[in-house]
Amino acid sequence: MTIYQKKSKTRSDPHSERWKGACRCSVEWTKVMDALTHALKLKWKWAAHIARMSDNRWTKRTTSWRGPDGKRSIGRPYARWSDDIKGVAGNWLEEGNNREKWAEMEEAFTQKGLHSDSF
Repeated sequence: MTIYQKKSKTRSDPHSERWKGACRCSVEWTKVMDALTHALKLKWKWAAHIARMSDNRWTKRTTSWRGPDGKRSIGRPYARWSDDIKGVAGNWLEEGNNREKWAEMEEAFTQKGLHSDSF
């Protein structure tokens, strides 16, 4: 543990918890949607729309395309558009056909960006 961590652990700011609560209350009171939440909600809805498309549509084919065969470049593979959707829905191309179940999973997907301590 570093010196900075020890000092910050011993000194707690009494106003920080009150500030976090005030920010959350003002967002609920004004009905202003966070930009991250809105973007994630739109992405979730678009993923369901893609999942319900017929198989011959190019949007669905390019989303599920795994890339060209052959040798890939060295290093970690790039993050794909559907990776975070798979984290919540699993096989999202099949799960998206069930509208009720998909709607239940939407909040879990959109709330994942709000769990970071950014205040």
